[in-house]
Amino acid sequence: MKNHFFSICCLLFFSAGKIFSQITFPTNGAPNKNHNVYVFQNCSLHVDYQTVIAKATLIVKDGIIIEAAEKVTTPIVAGAVVVDLKGKHVYPSFIDMHSDYGMPDVKTPPKNGFGPQMESSQKGSYAWNMAVKPETDAYKLFVHDQKTADEMRRLGFGAVLTSQKDGVVRGTSTFVSLANAKENECVIKDKAAVGFSFRKGNSPQDFPESQTGAIALLRQTYLDAQWYSLLTTKTEYNIALETFNQQKELPQIFETTDKLNVLRADKIGDEFKVNYIMKGSGNEYQRITDMKETNCRFILPLNFPEAFDVEDAFDAEQVSLTDLKHWEMAPVNPGAFEKYFINFSLTLNGLKDKKSFYKNLRKAIEYGLSEKTALKALTYNPAEFLGVQNKVGSLKAGMLANFFISNKNVFEEGSVIYENWVNGMQNKFSDMNTPDISGKYTLSNVLTPSGNFTIKQNDDKFSGTVILKDTTKTSVTISFKSNAITIYYYSDSANIVRLSGNYDQATKTFSGKGQKGNGDWFDWKLLYMSEIKKDSAKTAEKKPVKIGDVIYPFVAYGKKWDDDNIVQRFKNRLGAILIKDATVWTNEA
Repeated sequence: MKNHFFSICCLLFFSAGKIFSQITFPTNGAPNKNHNVYVFQNCSLHVDYQTVIAKATLIVKDGIIIEAAEKVTTPIVAGAVVVDLKGKHVYPSFIDMHSDYGMPDVKTPPKNGFGPQMESSQKGSYAWNMAVKPETDAYKLFVHDQKTADEMRRLGFGAVLTSQKDGVVRGTSTFVSLANAKENECVIKDKAAVGFSFRKGNSPQDFPESQTGAIALLRQTYLDAQWYSLLTTKTEYNIALETFNQQKELPQIFETTDKLNVLRADKIGDEFKVNYIMKGSGNEYQRITDMKETNCRFILPLNFPEAFDVEDAFDAEQVSLTDLKHWEMAPVNPGAFEKYFINFSLTLNGLKDKKSFYKNLRKAIEYGLSEKTALKALTYNPAEFLGVQNKVGSLKAGMLANFFISNKNVFEEGSVIYENWVNGMQNKFSDMNTPDISGKYTLSNVLTPSGNFTIKQNDDKFSGTVILKDTTKTSVTISFKSNAITIYYYSDSANIVRLSGNYDQATKTFSGKGQKGNGDWFDWKLLYMSEIKKDSAKTAEKKPVKIGDVIYPFVAYGKKWDDDNIVQRFKNRLGAILIKDATVWTNEA
């Protein structure tokens, strides 16, 4: 009997341990045991970059997609929140592969006294050079940043690959969601990739002082790691080399600052049998065939240069043809990668203002990038590059509920993102049920018995004009939310008129109470007459962009890129070139 009692106690003890071990972070208040189910019906569902289902249904439970189809088979349980999207578009949330979201600022360690510093000041068995720090793990540094997350969510992003961009060997990046949640709920993949560059970053050591030195340091690190891995009896323990060797199976991302640095990095990759994912700079179109030959995948920015100020003749003299030509051709870059069948993803990195993302993306589409490839570069490709395509990048059963809702094709001018759901949590930016109230109306009140009234609507922002008794047209300020409207305008230079009322969608009529400048109240009505005629000049079909020619070399007197052998033809234009009295850095071993 005692043995039986002891067995029951052990069973209860270990069962309790199993239950309580499922929660490792404290909860503020009682745990939420509700299983939230959301059903989004009647939507244009972009399952992935190549599949669109009209009048589809999307079912989400506890942050996971249960089913996405035209006719779902999953029964809708009692208590589920059912949303009729009335034909609106649903897309997988975008993914950014080159971010520093949630990362602390990189601090420069103090120098060791005055003069050159050749040795590391870092205590411990780390690399001899402080620009080599593979032991840095971004997931240990990550802190949720609500403000930055909201900026990106408003653009349609739901997850990012983030890390500190510091050093030649940068350590691991972490893949996180942009959910408004604790850090432990945001990390999707702790060690998702490894970072490299030709910049030493904030290391106080003098070496490397140049790109040549950075190349030498990186190659030496690879050689040291190879030697270290082959030691049968280790005479030392090196944290950097130990970690470096452990990271070989992760995706390797190399940040470059120029098309030629892509080729230099690829040469190192070939030497050590590493196929890097190249973070481009935006000028790769100038050597697109060489980019193709690297057999690398790319992360491309949309940082197109602004037009130069050349009003002053002296300022204009300082602008090179190379700079002007790049300003003209930069939007071609993503389309050139598509044309040459090079896989790439797109990033917000490099934009001075994140709000210019859609402006530049649409410009890239105008210059040759297809909408299908643009969507692929923002969803499937980054997920596939990182090996998380079973979690994000499309809207299929079992995947994270990362999606956003827009009024129409998100790549079209005037598209609006109403909501972005990340980890199944709603982030609402504007009311998608706000009716379109733009149009011409007749305003009836004691001040303007038959005044012409116009309302213009842009997303959830409203403006308007009214014609007064003396035929003067004056602007009005409008606030409209949940079918309640507030209007105010000046009936003359000294008196303000305030109108408050409600909207009847069936009759497209507003009515309510108004107040004069002297405090008297009155009744008013706003009767819909007709829609606003669109400006024919603005609605005229856009003419196709006339794209200039890529030249090689990309300087004055460069030749038109008329075939893909132009680079080789240029190199072979002379039989031989003799260079005398020079010290040549070959970057060879």
